[in-house]
Amino acid sequence: LVMRCLEKHAADRPQTAAEVLEALEAMATPSGGATPTATVPVSSAAAKLVRRRLVFGTVVAVLLLAGVGAITWTRSRGATAGTDARRPMLVVLPFRNLGAAADQYFTDGITEEVTTRLSQISGIGVIGRASATGYQNTDKTLKQIGQELGVQYVLQGTVRTDRSPGGAGQARVAPELIRVADATNLWAEAYTASLAPGEIFGVQAKIAGQVAQALNVTLLATEREAVTARPTENREAYDAYLRGNDYLQRGAGQNWEAQRTAEQMFERATQLDPQFALAYAGLAKINTLMFASSYDLSMVPHLTQSARLARVRQMAERALRLDPDLPRAIAALAGYYNAIGDSTRAEAQYALWLRAAPRDPMAIAFQGSRQAARGEWTEAAASFDRARRLDPRSVDVILSAGVPYCYALKFRECESYLDRWISLAPDLARPYVYKAWSYVARGDTVSARKALNAGTASVGLANLLVDISRHSFLINLVRIFPDYGTAVRGLSMGSFGTDTVDYIIVKAMAFRLQPERARAYYDSVRAWHVAWIRAEPELLPDNIGNYIGLAWAYAGLGRKREAIDEIARLDQRGAKLNATQQGLVAEVYVMCGEPDAAIDRLTKAVHTPFYTPAVLRLDPVWDPLRANPRFQALLKEQ
Repeated sequence: LVMRCLEKHAADRPQTAAEVLEALEAMATPSGGATPTATVPVSSAAAKLVRRRLVFGTVVAVLLLAGVGAITWTRSRGATAGTDARRPMLVVLPFRNLGAAADQYFTDGITEEVTTRLSQISGIGVIGRASATGYQNTDKTLKQIGQELGVQYVLQGTVRTDRSPGGAGQARVAPELIRVADATNLWAEAYTASLAPGEIFGVQAKIAGQVAQALNVTLLATEREAVTARPTENREAYDAYLRGNDYLQRGAGQNWEAQRTAEQMFERATQLDPQFALAYAGLAKINTLMFASSYDLSMVPHLTQSARLARVRQMAERALRLDPDLPRAIAALAGYYNAIGDSTRAEAQYALWLRAAPRDPMAIAFQGSRQAARGEWTEAAASFDRARRLDPRSVDVILSAGVPYCYALKFRECESYLDRWISLAPDLARPYVYKAWSYVARGDTVSARKALNAGTASVGLANLLVDISRHSFLINLVRIFPDYGTAVRGLSMGSFGTDTVDYIIVKAMAFRLQPERARAYYDSVRAWHVAWIRAEPELLPDNIGNYIGLAWAYAGLGRKREAIDEIARLDQRGAKLNATQQGLVAEVYVMCGEPDAAIDRLTKAVHTPFYTPAVLRLDPVWDPLRANPRFQALLKEQ
């Protein structure tokens, strides 16, 4: 039932999530052969978000830790929040590929690195790639784009590559800078260069310099150096690096084949040029994604989870030895420290990240998260606002801003971010489910149902139910709303795609009042967690949830002694459970008929968004505690 969740304080939050993995193919059918008599079909859209049971905050954590964005080398100094409003704002739209379809990765790389070089210039505000990429192949006018992004200028262009049989050749890059207000073309030029990195980097630098000149912006000496940087002189290494970035993007979620190819491409880049810091940063990022997506429990050959994490650190540190201020390597190292539970070092790395990339929207948003953790809400709001101005259509930024409000139980503020997410992605189930929970946490089941109904109307009931099932705490909606539990009982295994474990967990929960039906599912949950623990026995912070999940399965099977022993072993090994994990342990104890032990744990969880007094009132799992005076006292907590 469980996985990692977040501490209330941002600095203490693990920056990874326990991902779904098909640990046992045999678990595809729960032992005992329990099969629903009716099924609800689900569209393939549900498979677009296949991360294992992400809790509300871990979405952002994984986005940072897995880092599926292209590996850039942004570094800059000087710009502050106060200067943003006075700078000309620019978006670099995805350049159009006029060459072979197979060269799309090269065109995307040109767009990414032109954006990166422009981001070095403190006198220009550059919209983040997450927002800009959304306009690829758009039919919107420049004026519409300008209004949606809050920019006065648009840089767009085309790229045509002509390759010779040996891989050499040339590229023609034709950018143009347009003023949105009157569609005036302020500057345009065509560059033809060989595919050698030196020439390509030279073209990118010229574009950035010409844009700055057209906008009457003077480059500082340090900015000029950054804009003209040449990360490698090896053509094949650069090509492998760009291909690695392309496969890194494709590897989001559980596309393990793409992840393996990305790793191979980055490794090739480092072999061809051992001084190529960006390629090592790419290896750090892809290994982070492989860790987060449980690649090593699904693919062969493989590493242990702990060995995969060690590789993240190794590659990030190698990159930083070559380039001590490389932001993406710094961010990857911060993610590593969070994954192993070293919040002090993680915090230090996040501070270094912001110093190295003060105009990176995600670095700014994470600064806001840390400010919120310290109770500096005015400063946090300013950071979040600045991050949104730089990347207004980025879900990463929206969530990183909304999560701290959720964990501080400031649900109205959190709700405003969820509404923004829905406006950007109305065809995704997840924001509707989060919004429903924000109402449940306040005891407002009427509004929660309205949010769920809106989600059903937008994505369909089956897709909504599958998304609910993928979250360690939001899954409790199937208990709080019995009709949703009934509907879950009709879902087929095919509805969940590769997410077998989500299927068996939610089925166990939906059939909890029918012990004979639930038993087969609980047993499959037990086997799944045993397989995970056997593959990774080390007590990583990310692995604690599997021990709790095993205890939950034992409790569901009526094996009380084994359930309690699992929790006791965690305590004996010095496991540091966060507040929400304490709530999961409380559920194990209440299932085992241990009310005092359950309440002891709930006392530590009641001030989290998943165990508010309102939630405790609504969730029937706590019915055995209703008459207990200590539990009644918890219901009066503010």
